[in-house]
Amino acid sequence: KHFQNERRGALVRPLRIVFHGDNRHSRTVRSLALLLATHATELGISVESVTFCGSGIYRDPPPEVVWALTKSEIKVAKWTEELPTAHPTDVLYVTRSQKERHSEHADTVPSILPDNTLSRMSLDGLIMHPLPRTGELPVGYDSDPRAKYFEQAKNGLYVRMALLQMLLS
Repeated sequence: KHFQNERRGALVRPLRIVFHGDNRHSRTVRSLALLLATHATELGISVESVTFCGSGIYRDPPPEVVWALTKSEIKVAKWTEELPTAHPTDVLYVTRSQKERHSEHADTVPSILPDNTLSRMSLDGLIMHPLPRTGELPVGYDSDPRAKYFEQAKNGLYVRMALLQMLLS
């Protein structure tokens, strides 16, 4: 029900989305960003901006992701170390360091959320993570009502079960 008009189920305001972590190597960041770029409108989602946060090699998304978002007229904010401060973040999508995908930087410290992250989020925002986490997402966030990553993982299980059932039937 986040951001939704109770009667119609449609989103009532454009979302400010932040991807934080290993944006270059994460399959889930790429998939979600491309999904937003190509299908947000038909899904009833209005995206005001997408910001990519993190440190060093982790922060920068693949060029085709930036191109697709820009082509869809979604504002891609400047890449930054910290979450934006001008407006609260509506959706925070955190990813772990994909060390297995960049072994030449295996000793690089992962991008960890800053202490003031929760205060920079909207009150009805969402915190998402594909799991497993490896230190980038504090365990203390688990009790925040905006944390949806366990629900996200559970829903992913049901989707995979349905797909397997379809394929095997």
